[in-house]
Amino acid sequence: MHAVTPAFDPLSLEILWNRLITTADEMATILIQTSFSTVVGAANDFGCEIMDARGRSLSHATRSMPVFNRTLPAVTRAFIDKFGL
Repeated sequence: MHAVTPAFDPLSLEILWNRLITTADEMATILIQTSFSTVVGAANDFGCEIMDARGRSLSHATRSMPVFNRTLPAVTRAFIDKFGL
């Protein structure tokens, strides 16, 4: 019987995972810094999500509202279904 080798070793997986989260956090920081809206800047009422080509969530900004983290992938998939890739 052959042992199953993971696609990434645990250290590489952790590095890639942290990089995805850091990238989403950088997106959120830029959004806050460039926003003219007090809703975004003061209330943090926004979402920043990194998704794959099918609209599946890979990571989200730690400052994003949880409701957006749940709805952004579903909305993105609906747009893909309606308009295509």
